[in-house]
Amino acid sequence: MAAFHQIYCLASILEDFGLLAAGVPKEELPGYHSGVTLTWEEHKAHCFNYVRQALMCFADSTAEGHIEGDTHRVADHGVMHVCNDFDALLAWSKEPERALPKIVAQLTYVLLPGLLCAF
Repeated sequence: MAAFHQIYCLASILEDFGLLAAGVPKEELPGYHSGVTLTWEEHKAHCFNYVRQALMCFADSTAEGHIEGDTHRVADHGVMHVCNDFDALLAWSKEPERALPKIVAQLTYVLLPGLLCAF
């Protein structure tokens, strides 16, 4: 499901950003040398683009105000957003009739171990 792929991409970007910010060389990042089908750079570019497309596709039109006296920030706290029910999507995806064939499920676990363990 796209939502899980989007979360995986965001987590991948965040993990690498944190490690790079801490001074870890790019070549030592988890997955840098895995390159099954994409180089590390191609994979990160794919993830940035995938998350961008998701944000544009589900563009939240909720109006956000501004913080009084601050011309550089918007008030993003206390604003009501209408969201999809992610817990319901997760429960739906775990129903037995939605099970992937064994080989696909194994491949998914290999590619997305952190995502599957996080839920």
